[in-house]
Amino acid sequence: MQPSLAENWWRCTEYVEHGKGKFEQLAVGKSIDVSGMDTRLKTVRVVHRPLSGIFKEGDRLIYAPGGKGKLWACITNSGHRTNEVDIDFPFEALGTSVDKNHLWVFRNDRIACASHEQVFRGKFGKSDWMVYDIPDNICGYTQAATQGWRGLYDLFACDDGTLVAMYFDPRDRRGTDLAEEFWRTIFTMTPKIDVANRKLSIEGTREDDRGNPVKTHGWIECWGHPHSVYTGVHKVFKQPIFCWEAMGALTSALERNTKL
Repeated sequence: MQPSLAENWWRCTEYVEHGKGKFEQLAVGKSIDVSGMDTRLKTVRVVHRPLSGIFKEGDRLIYAPGGKGKLWACITNSGHRTNEVDIDFPFEALGTSVDKNHLWVFRNDRIACASHEQVFRGKFGKSDWMVYDIPDNICGYTQAATQGWRGLYDLFACDDGTLVAMYFDPRDRRGTDLAEEFWRTIFTMTPKIDVANRKLSIEGTREDDRGNPVKTHGWIECWGHPHSVYTGVHKVFKQPIFCWEAMGALTSALERNTKL
C-alpha cells in the first residue's frame, strides 16, 4: 500500500525552529538541542510504511537532528519508541531528506544515501554511506563548499525514485545589483544506486547533431536558466504520481493496438 498524499507531505513538517524542541506531534517524547545548527538540519523526517522486510506493519521511521555531526533515529509503532540509533554523517552535512527506501544527506558539493534497512540493522558507520560528488559544471562554476549558500542548497527525495534540487545559480545576476545568494535554479535527476558496489551515481544522455548519444551529468533544469528564480524560498518538494506507470502501460497498449 502506498502512503497517502497527506502522509507524504506531513513527513517533512515537524520542524524545530528554536534552540530546543520536543517532538510532541509525533508522540516520540524526545527532546533535542538544535542551537547553532543550520536551519536545513532542523527538519524532522518521517517515513510511513517503509519498504523493507525488517519493518512491521504500522512502523514509522523518524530521523531527527542528534547533535554535531550526527542524526538520531528511531522506529515508532502504536506510540512505542524502539531501535534508537545515532548515525554519523559521512561529511559535514547541511540537510537531510527521505524517501520510502533511503535516507539522504547533502552539502553544497556532495550527496550521500543509505537504505533504511542498513541504518536500522546495526553497525552502520561512515564507510557504509554511498557518496556522490556533484560535478563542477552544474551551473558553470567551481564549487565553493565553504560558503553555505553556494552549490546545492536543498534536496528532496521523491518516492518515484527521483531527486529534486534547489541550486545556487550565479548566471542570471550579471548586470544586476541583486544579492547573489538568492538566485536559485531547480533541477531534477534520477540517481542510480548500486548496493553491491556501494556506488551512487547520476548520469544522463543527449543526442549530438548527428544523433549519436552523448553522456551528460544527468541534472535536468526544470526551472532555471535563463529564468533563474530570485527568491527567498529555501525548500523544494515533489509529489509522486503513483498511477503514472499504469498510465504509461495503458498508453503503450493503445499504441500497439492502433498499429494492428
